[in-house]
Amino acid sequence: KVDAVIAGMSQTPERKKAVDFSIPYMSKVKGEHYVIVNENSTMTKKEELKGKKVGVQIGTIQEEFTLALGGIPQLYNAWTGALMDLQQDKIAGVIIADVSAEAYLKNMTGLKKIDVVIDNQPGASIAFRKGETELAEAASKAILKLQDNGEYLKILQKYFPEKVEEFLAIQKNKATK
Repeated sequence: KVDAVIAGMSQTPERKKAVDFSIPYMSKVKGEHYVIVNENSTMTKKEELKGKKVGVQIGTIQEEFTLALGGIPQLYNAWTGALMDLQQDKIAGVIIADVSAEAYLKNMTGLKKIDVVIDNQPGASIAFRKGETELAEAASKAILKLQDNGEYLKILQKYFPEKVEEFLAIQKNKATK
């Protein structure tokens, strides 16, 4: 029903079996995912999620993080539902990408960040139906063009200023290779 998915999706071996990816449009050295709990929780570190219900959005990498920590993933169609359940103590925590987490923490009461899960995947990529290699390659070329002509940096400066330094470091590293 769709030609592409642009939703902060990391490339994983499992996902590569189902879809074709562009190069990352949001490159990163590492990604951070916040562990958020109810403000009344006594938990102070991610390892305390072991054996507890953790809210994650369906089909996200945060489900993998939850399983790796020994938590029990509670699947939601949207982050808002997971965070609302967390406010009401129906689950023990939520693992969510840093940018989204920051927005929710600013706008929802009764929640706090206690820890971070580091993601070493290559960054967010555009997903295409399996076999749509030409479309994935065209998207990759467009991303590279935006990076080369300076437009990508302008977009980062406007919408993701916290990512500018890392992008410039990645670009500098590419130039020296």
